[in-house]
Amino acid sequence: MDNAALAHLVASVAPEMQPLKLGLREDRMVDFVKKRLQVFVSSTFNDLKNERQAAVEAILSAGHIPAGMELFTAGDESQMEVIKQWIDESDVYLLILGGRYGSVEPKTGKSYTQLEYEYALGLGKPLFACVVNEAALEESVKQYGTTL
Repeated sequence: MDNAALAHLVASVAPEMQPLKLGLREDRMVDFVKKRLQVFVSSTFNDLKNERQAAVEAILSAGHIPAGMELFTAGDESQMEVIKQWIDESDVYLLILGGRYGSVEPKTGKSYTQLEYEYALGLGKPLFACVVNEAALEESVKQYGTTL
């Protein structure tokens, strides 16, 4: 399964997410046919629980292995080190973007989601992103607001 197929599968399970191709270079592509991939799922948490669950289900139904913050909570430096280890061990980085910036790491002033993205980008991980569409985003803002 290639990145486009995985993005299509995520979008078919969660139609409110629109796939974006980021950082997909042919020289960094993993052979999707021969290997079960570990896919690190990154996003803000409370406002995107349904989208994260849809992504996890799509990853599992494609025969791959999801990894993400369901296994831990962001919130301190030691947890960020655990997150980096999970990203290190993952083959693909999936970013789900919604309407919130997320919890901010005090030293850098950046959200944990942004720090995860920058870390994966720095490693040269194959990555792609899904952006929540306007209608779903408006509903999320009504339900969760825009504050951290």
